[in-house]
Amino acid sequence: MRFLSSALLFTPFLIVSAVHADDVETIEVRAERNRLLASELADNNTKALAVFDTATVKSTWAEWLAVDPSAHLNGQGGLLQSYSVRGFSRARIRTEVDGVPIITDRRAGNSASFISPVLIEHIDLQKGPSSTFYGSDAMGGVINLVSTQFETNQISASWQSNDQYKELGLLLGNETIQTGFSYRHANDAEAANNTALNTDFEQFGGLVKWSSIMNGVNVNASWLPSLAKNIGKSSSQYPAERIVDYPEELHSVSQVALQKDNDWYLKLFHHYQNWDTDTLRVGSRQNTTNYQSHTLGGLALMSTQWLAGEGRIGVDWLSRKGVDIRDTEKSLTGEVNYHKKVVDAAQDNYALFSDLHWQIDTMKVSIGARFDVIEQRQHIIEAVTESKVDDHQLNGSFAIEHNLSADHQLRFEWGTGFRFPTLSELYFEGETPRGTTIGNANLVPEQSQGSQLRWLAQLAPNWQMNAEAYYYNLDNYIERYDINDDVRSYRNLDSARIYGAELSVAWQGTSVKFKPWSTVLSGQYQKGETDEGQILADLLPAKVTWHTDWRGDSFTWTNQLTWQLSQTSIGSGEVRRDNNFVWNMSLEKPLSSDVTLSVYGKNLTDSDHFTTADEDAPYTVGRSFGAKLTMSFD
Repeated sequence: MRFLSSALLFTPFLIVSAVHADDVETIEVRAERNRLLASELADNNTKALAVFDTATVKSTWAEWLAVDPSAHLNGQGGLLQSYSVRGFSRARIRTEVDGVPIITDRRAGNSASFISPVLIEHIDLQKGPSSTFYGSDAMGGVINLVSTQFETNQISASWQSNDQYKELGLLLGNETIQTGFSYRHANDAEAANNTALNTDFEQFGGLVKWSSIMNGVNVNASWLPSLAKNIGKSSSQYPAERIVDYPEELHSVSQVALQKDNDWYLKLFHHYQNWDTDTLRVGSRQNTTNYQSHTLGGLALMSTQWLAGEGRIGVDWLSRKGVDIRDTEKSLTGEVNYHKKVVDAAQDNYALFSDLHWQIDTMKVSIGARFDVIEQRQHIIEAVTESKVDDHQLNGSFAIEHNLSADHQLRFEWGTGFRFPTLSELYFEGETPRGTTIGNANLVPEQSQGSQLRWLAQLAPNWQMNAEAYYYNLDNYIERYDINDDVRSYRNLDSARIYGAELSVAWQGTSVKFKPWSTVLSGQYQKGETDEGQILADLLPAKVTWHTDWRGDSFTWTNQLTWQLSQTSIGSGEVRRDNNFVWNMSLEKPLSSDVTLSVYGKNLTDSDHFTTADEDAPYTVGRSFGAKLTMSFD
């Protein structure tokens, strides 16, 4: 099946993978679903982003996500670039790898950039009020990176100018076991105005996947290890005021799952991480943060039939153990000013949830509920007591979908959501790359009531449209605020709201002359403010993206233009920024049935602008060119 760029925008359930047919590399779109794991409440607003341009190399997952009109870069730059979805960011976005939650306790937000794109098949981006079905940390959406599934052998090599980015990948697989290895390295890049950017890193990654059928039970397991060194964190303070590096970052993500048809499902997982942060305050001092933690848990599901509907009932367990953060400060001459443990914490979250779905003529109706109980605790340093927080939340979701005709579909969602404060927001008190951060043990959970209306229309045989509008009421919104120029903390805001709209229009050529052509024009606009009129941070600037594909018999050409309007309404810790225009392009050509060459250009306009509205954000990387060679073998 020939890939259509518009398919990613308008088909809710997609698995996207590369195949070879008629000596031309194409993308196969398969509507595969696991009926037991899928929830109509949430998954009907899920898109598989293998993204449009598979030929272009992107070093961070935030870059891949930014092709969606609802997603945007957030915070500071570098490999650990964070992201926001519909104005929700940091701990309000749940990031997963093969369904394993990635919780890093970074104040800027979680990131899965410790995994090379070579080892990932596609990204599932889920947004809308029903994403709260996943519990805390999913108020704004869920991002799941799905590891590569392959039965052939492949080797790839990439190179990029500006930062001299290099990437090597090796995939070896059969029906039972797949293994992968990746190596990535980049030097410091330059912005369009020749400003030096702290973007260097070196990273090794691996993948082992195993699957089998035992007594009618499907069993699969995976392990994703990663080791990175000398990761630069880019900011506007580099290099004159502050130089931030992560000397070493170690991750291990493993999971095992068992499934019996569509009857029941059981999964156990573990994520271990250990990383250091080194912050040099030029002319003043040096701070080092040592971090390690274990995230482990499980999920059990069983299909149900009740009140003539089909659904599921399940239990969810998520535990954080050994969350240990230590802070060391040295003078510029190497003398130790202090060495102390700033976090010694743990967390246990248990949940019971269920959903039901009915098909009534041309309508689908879905309801769901989830009850969470959490315990968060911090061992009081140099004492034998503990500070402990217990809480619980009950939330519900509702969705109705109606086919007005063969060409028009309406879907309405409503849901309540919540977010427990993170362990860092509650207990951390120490130095970060931004300065001193002081936790607030009196924070209460955020609450949300969200609604969304989507109109999906086939305007003509080769024209499609997807329009979405959303509105969220937020209570006890947790804001990071400045106490002074170098000290930050957290507080609850009484009430706030986020609302906006997204529109995508796609065209696919149908005549012989224009059949290789497809194009998508998309845009978004949103606002977010408190009842007192204070602008929320991390909102998306208005933007318009025009993406065009030519997929001929001998080559594939992609072109993407993005207009980002000026951002003048800003929140705490942000600065105004001007509008900008970015042009990306790529060309992909099969050299034989087994070898494909890609060449590309990023930021061809050499646009000179800040990456985000964050007050410490660096300039974006200047014009870059790159090449990628992929070869399959027996």
